Amino acid sequence: MAKNPVPTLTLKPGIEMPIIGFGTSMVEDEKTLEKCIAGALKAGYRHFDTAFSYANEKEIGKYFWLKFLRWKV
Repeated sequence: MAKNPVPTLTLKPGIEMPIIGFGTSMVEDEKTLEKCIAGALKAGYRHFDTAFSYANEKEIGKYFWLKFLRWKV
């Protein structure tokens, strides 16, 4: 697997986290959110910025849950 060109931070247990994340604050519609996340994953994003105040955590969680069930991430 090719190394991701995005700079990372190394967390305490040695796990690397990309320092550039995909923002989800402005997306409210579930279908649009799905398309945005799918495009971001295809582009190589592995860090997604979410927050309770964005009011879309449920939709993001559902999307990733379905992707992980199908081993697509």
